[in-house]
Amino acid sequence: MKKLSGILVVIASLALSIPAYAVGRGDSGDAVKEVQTILSEFGYTVAVDGQFGPQTEKAVRSWQKSNGLYVDGIAGPITTASLRRAVRGQAVQVTPVAPSVPEHYDQWVALAVCESGSRWDYNGSSGYDGGLQFSPRTWTGFNGDEFAQYAWQASALEQMIVAERVLDVQGWKAWPTCSRKLGYR
Repeated sequence: MKKLSGILVVIASLALSIPAYAVGRGDSGDAVKEVQTILSEFGYTVAVDGQFGPQTEKAVRSWQKSNGLYVDGIAGPITTASLRRAVRGQAVQVTPVAPSVPEHYDQWVALAVCESGSRWDYNGSSGYDGGLQFSPRTWTGFNGDEFAQYAWQASALEQMIVAERVLDVQGWKAWPTCSRKLGYR
């Protein structure tokens, strides 16, 4: 119990100083580790390894559902604030407005299922990578490199942001097979 209290004190102090962020499947680092640590302390089965994989996504979704939040499996600013407030022992205030997500969020999720089997961290040998199968030229041409060098290194949310830019210029034809299959064009 003493160890748990010490960890909670560290997390609570971090919660006051770290700005809100959004992390999702494929992300790694301290922000992911913070989310995992808090979820673990609240009894969720999640490895605290700094790698946002399926186990972490499942725990985030469960947290979101249990706390009346928008369920998307991404630890964005609202989910992160909810986790931090819980650590500090404050009542979790549900925000009635859904977090800011890309306009075509549902379409991107469905497209990723078709394009990569929902593997946002897909780094294949086909010359296309990420959940939405960006070519390196398209990724950098639409400023994806502001998030990561390659699409597969960016979070799902970051890939969706770049995809919105591509969609504005090229339309759904940028994903010819899957957009046709899904009835987007």
